Amino acid sequence: MPALVAFGMKWRIGSDDLVFPYFFSLLLKLIWFLMTSVLVSFSGKHRCYEESVFKFYMYTLMCIQFLSCLVQLVIMFISGAGTIANPRPRRFIKWIIYLHTFIFVIEFLWESVGIVWVFDPALSCAASHFVLRMTRFILLWNVAISLITALIVLREVASTLCKAFDNYRGYVPSDLVAGLLLLKKKHKKQREMEKNRDFNLNLSKEMSDNNIEKIIHYYKFAMGSYGWMLYIYTKGFFGFLQLLASSFCSIFCRCCLKKEPAGLLQHTSIEGDNLLKWSTQSVLKWTKISKMNLIHAKFIRQAYCPAYIVAVDHIEKSVVIAIRGTLSVSDALVDLSAQPSLIMKKNNANYYAHQGMKDSTYSLHMKLEGEGMLQKIFNIYPSYRLIITGHSYGAGVAALLSMLLKPVYPNLHCYAFSPPGGLISDAGISFTKSFITSVVLGTDLIPRLSLDSFQFFSKELLHEIKTCKKPKFWIFVTSFVRLFGLKRKESSDTVQPLLGANEKIENERTGSREKLTEKNFKDEFDSSQSEEEICLTDSDGSVVNDTKEPAANSPSVPMPSKNRPRLYLPGRIIHIEREKQSAIKHCCCCCCKSSNTEARARWGQQSEFVHFLWDEDMVSDHLPSSLLEALESLKKESL
Repeated sequence: MPALVAFGMKWRIGSDDLVFPYFFSLLLKLIWFLMTSVLVSFSGKHRCYEESVFKFYMYTLMCIQFLSCLVQLVIMFISGAGTIANPRPRRFIKWIIYLHTFIFVIEFLWESVGIVWVFDPALSCAASHFVLRMTRFILLWNVAISLITALIVLREVASTLCKAFDNYRGYVPSDLVAGLLLLKKKHKKQREMEKNRDFNLNLSKEMSDNNIEKIIHYYKFAMGSYGWMLYIYTKGFFGFLQLLASSFCSIFCRCCLKKEPAGLLQHTSIEGDNLLKWSTQSVLKWTKISKMNLIHAKFIRQAYCPAYIVAVDHIEKSVVIAIRGTLSVSDALVDLSAQPSLIMKKNNANYYAHQGMKDSTYSLHMKLEGEGMLQKIFNIYPSYRLIITGHSYGAGVAALLSMLLKPVYPNLHCYAFSPPGGLISDAGISFTKSFITSVVLGTDLIPRLSLDSFQFFSKELLHEIKTCKKPKFWIFVTSFVRLFGLKRKESSDTVQPLLGANEKIENERTGSREKLTEKNFKDEFDSSQSEEEICLTDSDGSVVNDTKEPAANSPSVPMPSKNRPRLYLPGRIIHIEREKQSAIKHCCCCCCKSSNTEARARWGQQSEFVHFLWDEDMVSDHLPSSLLEALESLKKESL
């Protein structure tokens, strides 16, 4: 809804955001009334000053406070009327706020008179008198309460979320928060549909590259590329002790190091590690390789050149390139450079990719091939194959790098763990399915995130705000109740289905296997924009039309264009779903409650990851430790 306009200013709150501030203000007033009534009733037992003057002052102040409470109640009820998109029932609220401000000024002046009076040394009552001290305390405390209440009502800090949606004029941050709560309830139903899919893929029976043991084996290389911080985060204090012991051994106990067989590269290049070489030690502990088999490790990144490691794996007879995921601000800036850009041409087809990751891929490709590092390794191990792996941002670079190196190393394979959703165009999907395996856990946000999915999410969010028939404060109350596990019956008015476009989403998520082409995606967005305009009512009752055609000077979300191809996940997709089940274990003296994680897997399609689900696990499912736990659970269940 439009921002509240009062005192000649446009505030970052709406007229329906005043329910809770005034509610807490009334609680403070109630405490004040209780303290004041006790003081007035106690004052009659003492005759050290004119009791009539004191009672006249206190009764007058209580009347002003009572009138202020009535006005606050009126503001609460008016603020709770209507809906987010229908502020017309609240059109007179700013005049009530003016009235409350006038009463507040009178109250403040009357309290100031009282403070001067009780601190007047000419009073006949002793300064140590109990009633006098209590009166001073109550008056000072009441002034503080009044000022705090005014700040609560008239000041709202603009949140980061509002900046992200700043191009949607006519909405305030609390509107967007309410819309997210509505979306969470609707996506929860879609989440249940996701869990009802047939997760019947047994990765232990898969041959060659998609075997669960091989996937876990190479995933640990990707985790090792993150360095020592992820190792300690995953292993805890025990991991810290392991790294400390390894550093001590490598410095003082050279005899602890294993002798390497002949024929290995005699030089290990390490960049960006700390003094104790903890990042190097973490790679060795994750991968179980020796230090002489770690050919190159770079733990710091430069502009458009990610951190990575190159190692020789004698267990699987492969040369492994593991690329680190997002771990710095510069990595995040590369992630945000998400426009499609041409990466290669093949068979008269243009392959487009994520702009920032394409630039990082070219930089890494130049280092590996330009300096001849891979050629030197394969001269020593000509029968070994090339494996490229990575997590998150590193998975995206790994997938694009494998596309560039595929003609040179035809037997290479890429494991992309939680890759970004907007990575390669539709033409590159069929090309990469033979040598790229993408692994996605649950409702992980990153594999579903792209320019187009974010655009559709914002359209869906605004649609939920406009079609909701409940007041905003009621949305917050019901969400707060659910926070403590108290369920209530869902109202059909609270969550409305998204017209047109949502039906296509449901069809995709309930088993449609056909690929989304540029035309299908355009049709989907056309249906989501079937509403001609957004009609809002300002605080004074006037109508504001927010049409699809934005103002010339206002920013707008980039619309799908024929000149901008749609980007998808690469290769074949293994979708893993995990369920936490709590169990009660009987110990010797008590009953302990523990949770077990069960994981299931299935082959997914690119069309299932074009829209992200607003879920409480959307961030935790992207953590490297969460994916490792799910993979280990799959391995145990397959035994």
